[in-house]
Amino acid sequence: MSSLENKNMSEKHYWRSFDELEGSKEFEKFHHREFQEGASELEDGVTRRNFLKLMGASVAFATASGCSIRKPVQKIRPYAQMPEHLAVGKAVYYATTFVNGEDVVGVLAESSEGRPTKIEGNPLHPQSLGKTNHFQQASVLDLYDPDRVQNVLKSGKPVEPSQRDAVFGELRAELKKNGGSDVSVLMETSVSQTDHRLLGVLQKQYPALSVFRYDSVNRDTITQGLYSVTGKYVSPQYDFEKADVVVAFDSDFLGAEVSNVRNVNAFAKRRDPDESSLNRLYAFEQTFTVTGAKADHRFKLKTSEVEKIVWKVSSKVISALGGPVSDDMKRKLARAAKASSVVEDTVVNAIAKDVLSSKGKSVLLAGTSQSESVHALLFVVNQLLSNNGSTIAYPELPFSDSSIVRKSSLDSIKEFASRVKRGAVKTVIALGGNPVYAAPADLKLKDVLSKVNLVHVTSHLNVTAELANVVIPRSNFLETWSDAVSLDGTKSIVQPLIKRLYDSYSDSEVLARLLGSNKSDYTLVRDTFRSSGLTSGWKKWLHAGVVAAGTSSVVPSLQDRGFISSINESLKSASKSSDSLEVTFKSSYALYDGRFSNNGWLQELPDPITKLTWDNAAYVSPKTAKSLKLKTNDMVAVSVNGAEVESAVYVLPGHAENALTLTLGYGHTSFGRIGESKGFDVSVLRTSDDFSYAQDVTLVKRKGSYALATTQDHGSMEGRPHYREADLDYYNDHKDFAKHMVEHPPLKSLFDERPYDTGYQWGMAIDLSKCVGCNACLVACQSENNIPIVGKKEILNGRDMHWIRIDRYFEGDEDNPRVVDQPVTCLHCENAPCEQVCPVAATVHSEEGTNDMAYNRCIGTRYCSDNCPVKVRRFNFLDYHQKNPQSVKKDRFHLFDYIKEPAETVQMQFNPDVTVRMRGVMEKCTFCIQRISTVRKQAANENRLIEDGEVVAACQQSCPADAIAFGNILDENSKVAKLKKRERDYHILEQLHLKPRLSYLASVRNPNPTLVKLEKKKRAA
Repeated sequence: MSSLENKNMSEKHYWRSFDELEGSKEFEKFHHREFQEGASELEDGVTRRNFLKLMGASVAFATASGCSIRKPVQKIRPYAQMPEHLAVGKAVYYATTFVNGEDVVGVLAESSEGRPTKIEGNPLHPQSLGKTNHFQQASVLDLYDPDRVQNVLKSGKPVEPSQRDAVFGELRAELKKNGGSDVSVLMETSVSQTDHRLLGVLQKQYPALSVFRYDSVNRDTITQGLYSVTGKYVSPQYDFEKADVVVAFDSDFLGAEVSNVRNVNAFAKRRDPDESSLNRLYAFEQTFTVTGAKADHRFKLKTSEVEKIVWKVSSKVISALGGPVSDDMKRKLARAAKASSVVEDTVVNAIAKDVLSSKGKSVLLAGTSQSESVHALLFVVNQLLSNNGSTIAYPELPFSDSSIVRKSSLDSIKEFASRVKRGAVKTVIALGGNPVYAAPADLKLKDVLSKVNLVHVTSHLNVTAELANVVIPRSNFLETWSDAVSLDGTKSIVQPLIKRLYDSYSDSEVLARLLGSNKSDYTLVRDTFRSSGLTSGWKKWLHAGVVAAGTSSVVPSLQDRGFISSINESLKSASKSSDSLEVTFKSSYALYDGRFSNNGWLQELPDPITKLTWDNAAYVSPKTAKSLKLKTNDMVAVSVNGAEVESAVYVLPGHAENALTLTLGYGHTSFGRIGESKGFDVSVLRTSDDFSYAQDVTLVKRKGSYALATTQDHGSMEGRPHYREADLDYYNDHKDFAKHMVEHPPLKSLFDERPYDTGYQWGMAIDLSKCVGCNACLVACQSENNIPIVGKKEILNGRDMHWIRIDRYFEGDEDNPRVVDQPVTCLHCENAPCEQVCPVAATVHSEEGTNDMAYNRCIGTRYCSDNCPVKVRRFNFLDYHQKNPQSVKKDRFHLFDYIKEPAETVQMQFNPDVTVRMRGVMEKCTFCIQRISTVRKQAANENRLIEDGEVVAACQQSCPADAIAFGNILDENSKVAKLKKRERDYHILEQLHLKPRLSYLASVRNPNPTLVKLEKKKRAA
């Protein structure tokens, strides 16, 4: 490659934040220190410098007198009799199922001496394929949450065990009155055959009983839209591995939507330029999402404007291929498309040409914020493109014969509120959820439910439970027997891994007790299988976790069940453009609809785009912020139709102009000590008419500011080259482009090179083409390695403890940049700068090429962190796992400050194979040395070498994109060795001659050549 080409490839400027882009004094001040100002202070009157002086004077007496920060002694008790099938120190895995709304994912739960400690994907489940996302990885922490409801409560007081049957007896007495007409059941979507069977029996026994369904985050517009054009209740299942072109209209199918694990896995298989032909992704969206960040072309639009692009693209396809719509409809669609100017015609023509040339090998899909007519129209377009039946299957929705499923959440909750308001209901049984918090604000459920006898089955004392006369503890899925049916029809089993920690009930047990049965959930599930004719194979199903895999269904035929009228209505009502400020409501990437608010791992999980933790914010574009004289951390009041909320502002590059995005799931006044008073409750603006987005919004700046804690500027590498990428055309001509993007003189080591001739040399390779920045690896690492949460204040101090960080960089101008992601962890350098400066040899190099930490040696000098150019080491300033009476302050976060002591349940989650670090030591990625050691012992006992694939790092195992490879570099046949031989392979900061064991495969994108030319013309003009 010539020097000129090398220069052109290096011209891209990647930046993390506005401060870095503008080179502000705050940014410079921050990044000339490892941590923010004052971060080295222990806040108890002792600075790090003085602490080291004291340590130097007293270290000789440490063994005799002890140390105030020494880890406390805890006595253990041996087994008097070893339980069957249990070997001390050896984990056992059980197949079960994680359910979140309609998302059903098969998982394997690791049990360490009877304690579930880690979640992995079940390779036999088609919705998992052995992978997971952050929700599944963090779910084990919910089991041990000491803030869970622990007893049945009546009028706020615990009910004695002997009186619990009487509580259910009172409910049965209410049901018997007038055939159950005075009672309503309000539930979330259930995917359990057992729950639906029991509900059917209940409704048959009490014919007047009314059952309603409400999910604050749902897929009802998709379901109802497809029904309007097919007459069937179906669910689209996408095969992105077969798709050459994908067009996402406000759909975050790689990030926050149902089946995202399977979607990422299939999509990433087409992002390896060395193994397959690259697919191409177009994304239209208001705010940056995981999908938009991965797109080859992303277009920022207000949520209300996305439908107009669907019309334009659909009109082009229908015009080219004909269609099952009338000539009058075609003319209306063409006129509406022509009138819309939100995206240039040249762009639409290029996209339409791309999908038309990929008939049968493309996918056009929309998100849940889009109307029913959009989903119906896209079904027609995919049918014309021969995608239906090829890249898209349409299995029937589970339990589609049930009226509970057929009616949308909004219609159901509105009917429910109406019945209660007119006095038709005296007792309400709420199975899960938090309807008072999450229901549309105009229904005023708090006032409505305060007038009835409310029974709430819940895991936490939320605002709905505060109104309830009776609160019934809800069991965690890891202590429950149940079953589940995924959207593709796969049937699986939910089996418990631990005896219930509290006196809780599963949903099926509550329904059974309403029927007068005291059967356990295990018996209820077995009864369901027997009634379905499944009488054999129970042990096989338990072992595999899967009863029956879903089958591909016949594509439903086109039927007009309201499709034409809905399209006409949409064209009529939305053809006019609106210049008013618009607000869109999105589910939280970390907390979903708020149900995970008391999960500390998810609260502290950096958002994939903003890197915001512990809070939500009002996202606005830079142009909108300038016009309204706003900046990040400013407080504003947002008003819609007389309702008002306050929120902090976050100025987000790439956000659509004249629009706000608000995140649901925060601002709880009652939930748990981790989840309460975090962020802003924006649900008051969300009504049944403005459920997805609202127009005519008023925004007023308020006095004061609010500190938003982000990890975005943590761990800067001072602008050195790090992320490397190229377009496909360029890559085809310059396969080794990544190796020429940094020029440096010949590099020589100051020390003798360590020879690696035999044995093992552990290494890792991360393919940036595949990585979508989903954070699954981050939570998996946290769960595996007992990494604590530190709290918002410590994040503001720059003290996050995650061993992996996902660096997010913008590239381009602030109004419409691209986004790239790069996971960064310890590189395990051969010439490790950290090892050269440690005065006590706490960080050393192993014979197998890993950079190891001896925690007992570390005295906290932090020299290693100062000398690490990649900034991947974490110093635990505080003893986050244990309560230190000398350092507890009201304004400082400690996990144990938030929970009742003793906190044995929290400690039960710890991985016994990994040391729980005390305060004052450096910690970092170890390449999961505990997993290496376990497999090494087994191989040694069998007198053989470790085979490729036997050691799987936690991050690698969770990654749904399969972007991480780990293994023995000396084994030429290993996957990691083969990847490191590819021409895309490179090392970050290679000019420093670190010789890291972790390398990256440069990213390759596949933009549309026509659009690339258009962009170049614009820049030239």
